[in-house]
Amino acid sequence: GYPFPMSINLTYRLDAKGFSLTTVAYNRHVSGAAIPFFMGWHPYLAVSDVSKAFVIFDNCTGWNLIEVKKQNLIPTGNTVPFNGFNGTTPIGGTKAVPTLWDNGFKATAAYKCPNISTRVLDPAGDTSVVWSDRRYPWVQVFTGIVKGLGEQGIAVEPMSGETDAYNNHQGNHLLQAGESWKGTFGVHLE
Repeated sequence: GYPFPMSINLTYRLDAKGFSLTTVAYNRHVSGAAIPFFMGWHPYLAVSDVSKAFVIFDNCTGWNLIEVKKQNLIPTGNTVPFNGFNGTTPIGGTKAVPTLWDNGFKATAAYKCPNISTRVLDPAGDTSVVWSDRRYPWVQVFTGIVKGLGEQGIAVEPMSGETDAYNNHQGNHLLQAGESWKGTFGVHLE
């Protein structure tokens, strides 16, 4: 379905430090047209109770909340500073109906961070850490995974561009003929 001459090389790594995935995208045009590209990953992290779990953003950077249209969750182009997800307040709600988050956030100073990490702390279990290099300064957080109370999870999704980047151009990279893009993200337990 992607109508451009692009090569994608994915390198998966699983070792004592956890899982990582390095992506190299390459525009195969030898001259001429640039092609659009952005990348995201959508891991779901199991927790015992979403409502009691904590999402904790990396404090090496500030964060902005991406404002969206209520009817379709498409970004409006506006952002506001966000001071939540700092480890002081759990997701909230109840086990059957946790507080719903389906929001995008942007690291405002990703260039200061060697990597950008988001922790999901399960008070009854492990702390999962989703990390990425600076090429992924956007993070989507989704807390709506509750299926018959048996499946509780939180999605923490590192992205190289904002939701709808092909239309709003927030993080949509234009790879010139012969140009490549490289980024790495991963997950581990603390």
